[in-house]
Amino acid sequence: MTEYMVLQRLSPSKILNAIERLRKIAEEDNQGIDNYYSVNIFGTWDVGVWFEAKSNSTALDFVHSKLKGISGVVDSYVLPMFSNNNGMTEYFVLLKLSPSKILDAMEKLRKLPEQGIQGIDTYYLMNIFGTWDVGVWFEAKNNNKALDFVHSKLKEVPGVTDTYVLPMFPNNQLMTTPPIKMEKAGKEEEKIVMEAKH
Repeated sequence: MTEYMVLQRLSPSKILNAIERLRKIAEEDNQGIDNYYSVNIFGTWDVGVWFEAKSNSTALDFVHSKLKGISGVVDSYVLPMFSNNNGMTEYFVLLKLSPSKILDAMEKLRKLPEQGIQGIDTYYLMNIFGTWDVGVWFEAKNNNKALDFVHSKLKEVPGVTDTYVLPMFPNNQLMTTPPIKMEKAGKEEEKIVMEAKH
């Protein structure tokens, strides 16, 4: 399955209802969609939504029929993510660039993978629109490698004025695990039984 991220801008007057609705989508039966979760982000975009889909058509249908149809969603921006099957954690970094240095900064950011950075893999970047100018994705062996890469490489590029890091949590339990329920174990005691799908 391919992972997707959707950036969403919400109407200030409907933001609470929209966020609540986005959270409840995880409880619904979304055919062909798995590992759905959303987080609040800061900047021009208010919410980031992650999910996995079996195909691009399934993903786009989900975005148009579910996410864009929510009252209060003003704008959406869909980004397909690379699948991560190598045990590394994927990170997404939003970068703000100085308007006077944007071309030089983009050139330096594009050339970073040529330096062969230890512990970092699958690096790519994309222009985005809004307060943030560039989205950078990479995989790291651990949080220390990721933070070192952001501070020693990305933030040091001339023209980068601000960064915002989002770990792409692979939450494999969110839609695949049913809720916990209580069962009687005997006359006096109760036990919690988890009905997990394997």
